[in-house]
Amino acid sequence: MDDTSRTWAQISMEALENNYTRISQMLPENCGYCVIVKADAYGHGAPAVARRLQQLGARYMAVATAAEAVELRESGITAPILVLGACPPNMVPEMASKGITLSVGDRDTAAEFSRRVGDRTLTVHVKVDTGMSRMGIVCVGRLEEAAKEVSSILKFRNLRCEGIFTHFSTSDELFDGGNTLEQLSLFNSLIDRVRKTTGYSFKIRHCANSGALMGYRESLMDMCRAGIALYGYPPGSIEGIMPVMTLKTRIVHIKDIPQGATVSYGRKFRAGRKTRVGVLPVGYADGLFRCLSGKLDVTVGSSRARQIGRICMDMCMIDITDIDVAEVGSEVTVFGEGAYETAQTLADKAGTIPYEILCSVSGRVPRVVV
Repeated sequence: MDDTSRTWAQISMEALENNYTRISQMLPENCGYCVIVKADAYGHGAPAVARRLQQLGARYMAVATAAEAVELRESGITAPILVLGACPPNMVPEMASKGITLSVGDRDTAAEFSRRVGDRTLTVHVKVDTGMSRMGIVCVGRLEEAAKEVSSILKFRNLRCEGIFTHFSTSDELFDGGNTLEQLSLFNSLIDRVRKTTGYSFKIRHCANSGALMGYRESLMDMCRAGIALYGYPPGSIEGIMPVMTLKTRIVHIKDIPQGATVSYGRKFRAGRKTRVGVLPVGYADGLFRCLSGKLDVTVGSSRARQIGRICMDMCMIDITDIDVAEVGSEVTVFGEGAYETAQTLADKAGTIPYEILCSVSGRVPRVVV
């Protein structure tokens, strides 16, 4: 079946390259770019995106799971890959054999990884918690104990402790009450304490995400992990950044309904006039949230059409009464390049963030690289 016969996500490699270049130009000379390609590259299709980023010279790639890392290796990615999340111990030997870097967030995990890897060497980055209260060695209120735990991890001879990192919880907020600077200070204090007590210097220190890239330049250490900015939605303004994904569909059916007729489940929309309705084969199973029903506009050619009635699992309806050019087969843009909506505007209307809009475009929607 033609990938553009129903609904598809158009992925612009030109926009991706543009964003990668602009972000790279913002980094200090000795700061590398770790591109975030977890969650299928935020829904954009990890293998294709990663291959292009590798061609562009990305220093490191980061994923969330061991399975995601294996997928990239099997797709021909030779660049270093860091697994940010937990790795099942039984997969550690495979990670070592494939040259995949794992995160270690406590001594017990390090000991288990060391036992599993045996005579091989496993590259790891030590993950420390400076205020996210998620994974990693807790530093808040126990800096001395955290430094000792990090130091104990360094003693495992078959673990190559290449890096150390933390994650900011509020760097994307305009006014964060000094939280990011507190986290950065704690991170630096921990690194200094480990260096003074052990003499060990980590090759790669990293903590900056997309928000910190713009608002906290002092956090750009040896590597930057700007994720959402790469895909066109920085939490702020970066000149020239472009959305990489455009969600498109086609009109598959047209009908005229009389004034007073209702549309879709719940009969929440009632036509105030004779209305020409276009049916689109895109619904919440494709990632178009049901809570957006009646709140978004799509683009038909160069015209704007309101979505009407409740969004269904596989379809939704639009009002094309005043769009003379609309016909069965007409291309419709839901969000992205050339559309009225963006992932950000849809996120605002849905009460969420653009990450969720992008990642929610489901697997049954083919990604078409252009």
